[in-house]
Order: sequence, then C-alpha cells, then structure tokens
Amino acid sequence: MDSGVPWQMKTWDVIVVGAGPAGCAAAYDLAAAGAQVLLLDKAQFPRPKLCAGGVTIKALNRLRYSIAPVVQETSRSIGVGLGYSRRVAFSTNAPVCALVVRAEFDAFCFEKTLAKGAQFLQIGGIQAVKEGADDVLVTLSNGSTHHTRYLLAADGAHSPLRKLLGADKPHMAVGLEALVPRQLCKKDEIFRFDFGVIGQGYAWVFPKRDHFNVGLYTRDADRFPLEKSALREYTRFSLGTETLEDLRGFPIATGAGLRVPNAERCFLIGDAGGYAEQLLGEGIHNAIASGQNAASALLASKGAPASHAFFEAQGSLIRDARRCTLAANVFYGMLPVSHFLLQAPPLREALMQGFAGGRTLSQCVKALLKFQPGCPPCQTNTPLL
Repeated sequence: MDSGVPWQMKTWDVIVVGAGPAGCAAAYDLAAAGAQVLLLDKAQFPRPKLCAGGVTIKALNRLRYSIAPVVQETSRSIGVGLGYSRRVAFSTNAPVCALVVRAEFDAFCFEKTLAKGAQFLQIGGIQAVKEGADDVLVTLSNGSTHHTRYLLAADGAHSPLRKLLGADKPHMAVGLEALVPRQLCKKDEIFRFDFGVIGQGYAWVFPKRDHFNVGLYTRDADRFPLEKSALREYTRFSLGTETLEDLRGFPIATGAGLRVPNAERCFLIGDAGGYAEQLLGEGIHNAIASGQNAASALLASKGAPASHAFFEAQGSLIRDARRCTLAANVFYGMLPVSHFLLQAPPLREALMQGFAGGRTLSQCVKALLKFQPGCPPCQTNTPLL
C-alpha cells in the first residue's frame, strides 16, 4: 500500500522498469509480500506487443491468477512438419498451450499487479542510474529522481536500461509475424511448428478466435534473414491465402544470466536479461519465472546487497535456458533426423507429456529417461483449467 509520502521523497523497496510479463511477475510478488513497489513503463496499457501469443502450460502454472478471460483458444494438438512436407500431428487429452493476444494478456497481468498494490508511473525514459552502498538513485528523462533499494530492468529485448547499466549483451534471435483474418483463409489449421522452413528455425501457425498468427523464427538471422516473401509463401501453403496484416519483425533476447558489472542492487530479468530460450524462442515462461525468482531473492535479502541471492535464485532457470541452447545446436544441426525422432513413441509421448504437464526441458529429459509407454500426460495445476 502507498504510505502517502510524496513519491520523490520516499525510498522504494524496488523499482521495476518495464511492465510486461517479467516486470509484472516481479512486482506482483513483491507487492503481495508488502514491499513498496514502483512500476515504470513508457507505455499506457493496453499497448501493442509483437508476439505469437502462445502461453505454455508451464507458464500458466507460474502465474498467481487465472488468465481465462483473455484466452482465445486452447490447443490439445501440436502439428509438426519438416519444411513443407512430412507433416504430422500429436494429440493429448490435456491442453498443451493457451493462445492469447499479447496486448490483452499483458494488460490483464498489468491490472492484476496494480490491484495487488504496486504503484505505476508512465515515463519518457531513464537518464541515469547511480548505485550506492545502500540504495539506487534513478533519474528520469524529465529530471525527476527516485530512490530505491533495488532496481529491476524488465524493459525488453532492446532494453535501454541494460545499455545504460553497461550490462552484457544478449544473443538476438529474430521473429517475423503477421495476422491473417480467418474469413480470408481457404484452409483451417491447428497449432503448429514447421521446422526448416527457415534455417536454424521454423515457421508457425497459432490459431486465435478471429485470426491466425503466422510467423518465422530463426536463432541465426545473420545467416538466415527473415523475408516477407518467405512468410507469404508459407501462409499460402498453410492457409490458402497470401494476405498478411500487421507484418512486423521483433528481436528475441537469449543468453540467460546477463549481469550488470559490480552491481549488488541492479538486476536484469525477462528479455532484458536474455532469458528467452533458443530452441523455440519461447520467452513468456522464463520472463515470468525470472521475475518471480528476482522477487524471492530481493525479499530474502531484506535491503542488503543481493547479487549472490539473485543469481542463486535464477540458477535452475539459467541452466535450463543454456540446455535449450545445447539442444537447439543438436536439433537444428541434424534436422531431418530430429524430425524423424520426434515421431518415435518415446520422444513423441515425452514431448506431449512435457507440454501438457508444464515441464521444463530439464524435466522433460529426466522424464524421458524414466519413460513408460502409454503413460498418460502428467497432471497440470494450471488455474486456467
């Protein structure tokens, strides 16, 4: 709750810059624990946000509340292809993904966070940050200043704050997406990934209520640039139309565990910290998890220097993201073999159980080693369902 002290005269427990999934996840948990939290963002919500809009079960399991009001579709099947051929579909009795429009999803999470007690200030930008022994001084672009015990940068893949803090640079994967109105489509399609349509990546179709989100992903845009013509060809093949609306590209920051040099009170979460994984470029789960882990570490630190606690809390998430990079190296490096193996019962069933059960890659590997044929999908505790 707000103490009534003018904002520029108080010392916040935490200032969070960026009100997307990572920032809101951190601010929500901090505010729920009684911390004084100031959430900063350049945008008012709802605001446009580029993203395919697939919320995995593991991400849903992480959220503190149901997002049912903003879920447009749920999928119990995954289509998997190799280029424009060898298309197969895997199904399970449990949902494997919730499909949302990101502008709606982010606004919903933002409102939940404010309702929990976080304060919000729309800003033009941040001019300077100075970390001291006991607090951090944040100077905004309008010259106003705010004191905080900790500062979390959650301002996206390009993260102006990460650059201002002199932190490590992430590796950038890239996505190119467009919207296709359902009424223009001559074909219907399920939630799917077609690997190898683009080098070191895939093409996707994510069905929504009145449209499809289609796109291309690559983890190596220097060698395999994403082009509108390639997405148009894929859309014609998959949906029977070449109409692409709201076509845009966006970066996906990977390389989890990026650090601010010598910092004990300034940390990076979500895309600002490179927490998206390289195998599929999925970032929502790791954004939420990195925000929640950060909140836990800062609450436990009780105003003291927190670098050790922060990276200890993020440890398993960082390790899993790095394992995803290793898995991507193998998967895309031998793609025809990888696609064939995906259809083999042990890997296929482990994949579907993993999606439906909300498992991380590390958990999927452990489950595969204990695989039993015909084993039903593991139970989910997602509040959506």
